[in-house]
Amino acid sequence: MTEAEFTELIFTAATLQTQYAWDLISIVFAYVVAGHFIGASLTRVQFVALTAVYSAFTLGIGTGAVITLRQMESLGRRFLEQHPAEAATIIFPGANRMSIIPPILFFSAWLVSVWYVASTRRPDRSQTTSSDST
Repeated sequence: MTEAEFTELIFTAATLQTQYAWDLISIVFAYVVAGHFIGASLTRVQFVALTAVYSAFTLGIGTGAVITLRQMESLGRRFLEQHPAEAATIIFPGANRMSIIPPILFFSAWLVSVWYVASTRRPDRSQTTSSDST
């Protein structure tokens, strides 16, 4: 492969990685907003069904992001092997093992969002206690 082909593949993969991040932000936002407004009225079955669908989508996005990062690392290694002089000036994603960060961020966003929506389903005990005593 030529240097231009490698560069095009890396930029295409980076664009795809950015799209995965925006997809995750959109889905997390939609889930949290829906949970905020209708969370208290959801039955347990509805909550579990909504969370299962949400989890499947976020798992798909996270898997795609990890696969894309690994492909970018592979492309970077091949570029380093075939073009060592040019590769010295280019920083490749994953070169410093940064590929673990997006899955951690994706999982954290999923976990916090599920926790938040679950917390909207049950009333805060301190609020019910203080309102009952007055």
